[in-house]
Amino acid sequence: MRLNSFGFLPGKVISFPLGYDDSLFHSYKNFQERKYDFAISTPLKLQSLGSHYWLRKSSILLHDLIAKLSSDNYKILIMGENWDFSLLEANNKIHIVNPIYKEKPALLNDCKFFLNLSLIEGGPVTLLEALACGCMTISKDNGYANQISIDMPEKCFNIKNIISADELSSEIIKIFESKKEEFNHKLSPILEKNYSFKYLSKKIVKSLNL
Repeated sequence: MRLNSFGFLPGKVISFPLGYDDSLFHSYKNFQERKYDFAISTPLKLQSLGSHYWLRKSSILLHDLIAKLSSDNYKILIMGENWDFSLLEANNKIHIVNPIYKEKPALLNDCKFFLNLSLIEGGPVTLLEALACGCMTISKDNGYANQISIDMPEKCFNIKNIISADELSSEIIKIFESKKEEFNHKLSPILEKNYSFKYLSKKIVKSLNL
């Protein structure tokens, strides 16, 4: 719609869904083998107070939520730069790492639930990567999270835009405790069929041949 408003003719704009690298992201650990209850993947922007990025990533809320979950004895993995400069760094229930891209699959395979709590998202691709690595996901209802929750309701759970760390942690814990017995680390056929690079490449070729 935005491109059409700039004068692009209807039918000349093709929208492709996001995809994950199916040669890199795959699941191999079951529930009992996974070390962390929750994983979050986002940088902490220390010099971005008031910026669009800082606001949509809910940095303060995210920090307070992680502290709250750890105080309830849940183990948390944080992936992203600058978190080691936060007060969370000294918490023994929290592990902070800033991995290179190829290290992410092994880390995600050590996590049970992946959290995506941004206010606004264009994706995120990490949600698909976490699902490909066998994680269940809990996401704010934005970006592709809504469509993914429709495609894979047994693995992807959406929550409202709660701005209280206590309320948000309670909602997340409620989902975790009610769904953990249903954990299945195997890849969803729908994920592989609709969101893998193999699928997207075929869709691109088909569109170009129209």
